[in-house]
Amino acid sequence: MKAKGVVLTKWMLTLLLPFSVVTARAQTSCKDCNVVLISLDTLSANRLGAYDPKKINSPNIDKLASSASVYKNAFAPSSWTLPSHGSMLTGFSPASLGLWSMTDRLPKGSPTLAAILKKNGYMTAAFTGGVFLTKEYGFDRGFDRFWDVSGLTVNANTKGGAPFDQSIAWLKEKRTKPFFLFVHSYQAHEPYSPSPEALAKLDPSKTRSFDTVTHKTLLEWRLGKAAMKSGDAKDLSLLYDAAIFDLDVHVGRLLDEIKNLKLDLNTMIIVTSDHGQEFGEHDCHGCHGHSVYDEILRVPMIVKIPGAPGRDLASPVSTMDIVPTVLRALGLPASPAIDGSALPLVDPSESIERAFVATSPGKDETSPVEEDLLAKIDKGDVTFGLLKPSVASGFHPIRTFQTGLRSVRSGQYKLVVDHFSGRLRLYDLKKDPGETKDVAEALPAVASHLKTKLILGK
Repeated sequence: MKAKGVVLTKWMLTLLLPFSVVTARAQTSCKDCNVVLISLDTLSANRLGAYDPKKINSPNIDKLASSASVYKNAFAPSSWTLPSHGSMLTGFSPASLGLWSMTDRLPKGSPTLAAILKKNGYMTAAFTGGVFLTKEYGFDRGFDRFWDVSGLTVNANTKGGAPFDQSIAWLKEKRTKPFFLFVHSYQAHEPYSPSPEALAKLDPSKTRSFDTVTHKTLLEWRLGKAAMKSGDAKDLSLLYDAAIFDLDVHVGRLLDEIKNLKLDLNTMIIVTSDHGQEFGEHDCHGCHGHSVYDEILRVPMIVKIPGAPGRDLASPVSTMDIVPTVLRALGLPASPAIDGSALPLVDPSESIERAFVATSPGKDETSPVEEDLLAKIDKGDVTFGLLKPSVASGFHPIRTFQTGLRSVRSGQYKLVVDHFSGRLRLYDLKKDPGETKDVAEALPAVASHLKTKLILGK
């Protein structure tokens, strides 16, 4: 599947490509509704109460979910920010958009949801945490108002409530047309710096941030330069939950303002994420951008339509489906070439049959190592440390992801292929949802069948 005019010369980046037909007999409409899309960067679905009742760190998001369509098996189209948001805001896969590395940007010919809605009379505004979600990467396309936090790395400046403050101020402005508002936050992204109040709420024994868990600490753990001490994994997970608690407070402020302004009566609200985070499921703690396992690809996707009942939907879907789903709800056509699919929202008789192809991020070539990454992290110049050791120096080059993993999910099976070694790993998701037991040798016919699907992309 390709966006018209885009030449595909690379392949190695996490993407979700539906290759079976989505059928739906009914769709709740929301003609002329406002649209608010909230992307909460690095938020795993299983850390919200709406997805795990044991969690108490997301009361505001959970309240919204109680009267919304909650997709229990939503998967991001990439395991890192740039390509995943490209797909989220266009409905095209990372492959179709040609988003492969940190030097790529949204192609000029790709139609964004903002551009489509603006063409149809909507006012459009975006307030983001910056880094990748910037004008430089093309994410301002179609927005009348575009604001991002200044900075090239995820740090204290790119976190916090600024995008929500800006969004609330913009909502209070008078307008005579429907609007599309996109809000993005890095609050749940590492390094974690939750408030003492959040830590005290989740664990009274922790009254301040675990300050030693910096990007440098995480990288040293990942590369084996330092060993995790007893309790570090638990503390790291707690910091993440507490960061989500702070994030939920900001989301609650925005939702409250939407209600105070009586915009909730005519506003479609979507809460989702670009990817999740691993916490030791496959031997990496506080990680993303390095694998195709579900702890990173599975994200929340909550869609609230005014007046529609809340319900859970178990069929697998992609955040790439957001654009066509919004357009159909508004009664607007989507491009026939779009990779995503419009989803059912409320009708219990509707069904979705999907299968997905996924690949890990990175380029197919290796660049020379230029500098010591840990030293640059100490200086604050680089914070993206999800890198694999290289033979030459112990580090891959700065701003490069190289894992070479691809996968295809069909029915109860998921095949993972290592592009560099050729190794096949097959998982029975019904018996082994944690993807821990490789059954490729026991089921060679299944592995071969899925490999063919992976090659064909369908």
